[in-house]
Amino acid sequence: MPPLVRRVSVALLVLAAAVGLAACGNKPATRTTGETEGTYLNLGPLVYQVQLSRQLNPKDIEDQTYLQGIAPAQALLTSQQTWFGVFIRVANETDEAHLAAANFSIVDTQDDVYRPVPQAAANPFTYQPKMLPGGHIIPDPDSVAGEGVIQGSLVLFKLPNTALDNRPLELVVTDSLDNSARVKLDV
Repeated sequence: MPPLVRRVSVALLVLAAAVGLAACGNKPATRTTGETEGTYLNLGPLVYQVQLSRQLNPKDIEDQTYLQGIAPAQALLTSQQTWFGVFIRVANETDEAHLAAANFSIVDTQDDVYRPVPQAAANPFTYQPKMLPGGHIIPDPDSVAGEGVIQGSLVLFKLPNTALDNRPLELVVTDSLDNSARVKLDV
């Protein structure tokens, strides 16, 4: 093979390899853990994001709206408990419908696990797991929760005050296939 043809062949092979490697860098990384809220977490075909988490004050007018629809037996707090809201957004970036996760928990540094408090579906801020069509998000952008400042649906927890001492708290999301993702909450 003449030297010029060999050099051109090698140059073309190097160029083809560089283009191939560059294309790999354009694919977003799949993430199942996040160090802070706002991280996009891949859980199966859906993408989850904690918009905000915070303690809720039942005497605050805004927070009273978030706390509507709690069963009377669950509604009262002791002096050793606090309401804690996690506002999430779920995106289906595929063309097919997929079931949004229904299993959430908060885990503290002592490995104590806390489950959400059930709320009535009538509360427009409450997260409701559902079959999410392709290209759609929870909350629906035209809903009260979607048009609000937070733009997230509420997963409500009743935590003992001691849980706030055992930070960082992590939200764990588990889908129907037992895939899970976790993110540290900014408490």
